[in-house]
Amino acid sequence: MNLHKLILIAFTLVYAILWIGGIASYIFYEQPLPESNWAAPSFLFIAGMIVIISSERKHAFFLVIAGLLGFAFEILGINTGYPFGKYYYTDNIKPLIFNVPVVMITAWIVLTAFARQLLMNTKLKDKKLIFIGGLLMVWIDLLIDPVAIGPMNFWIWIDKGCYYGIPLLNFFGWFFVSSMVFIFLIRIKTTNIWHKYIGASIIMFFTIIAFAGHIFLAGIAGVGILILQIILEVKYKTQNSKKIGTNY
Repeated sequence: MNLHKLILIAFTLVYAILWIGGIASYIFYEQPLPESNWAAPSFLFIAGMIVIISSERKHAFFLVIAGLLGFAFEILGINTGYPFGKYYYTDNIKPLIFNVPVVMITAWIVLTAFARQLLMNTKLKDKKLIFIGGLLMVWIDLLIDPVAIGPMNFWIWIDKGCYYGIPLLNFFGWFFVSSMVFIFLIRIKTTNIWHKYIGASIIMFFTIIAFAGHIFLAGIAGVGILILQIILEVKYKTQNSKKIGTNY
């Protein structure tokens, strides 16, 4: 076993421990444990590292661009109110650069890598893929944002809206930024199970916490994403098995 695989396994084991511990703290205590502000940034950072380490070099490059682009728009948004609306981050997710947590880079990497994998075998043309990718990221944010401002208390909205107090502009902003990110991610053409399942585990993480915190609409959004993943997986495997059968 080479060093690359050992590092990947080590990161995955630590990630699994943090995943289980995080779920347990929100289910049994409805909040992070005292003095555990390090856990959430570490969790997101390690998830991002797994995605990057498991990637081909050129794909890792595109993902880093995606993360930095998302982070740049977060800096713009936190300091101007555009394109997401006015909000600010709390002390629960540090360190910050220009008032934005550094781990937002890896958060964008993990979520967009997952979204790209979800759409990998849909046979969509590039323009449609960019559009659908943006919509899928909005769907993901329907889960992420209510949990992040609720039990996790990662950020606080100054502008308000009808969906758990989140402004409508945020979702338009997510679509815009995510579509720009997908301009780079459409260059990733191969399946990566690490991208797929680390992303799915994040979706599951937020979904469980959403239901535990009685944030039911967000939880339903999370279940819907996981069901979509299963449907697309089954559809792809069925089509692939038919192709193999035809060749014989």
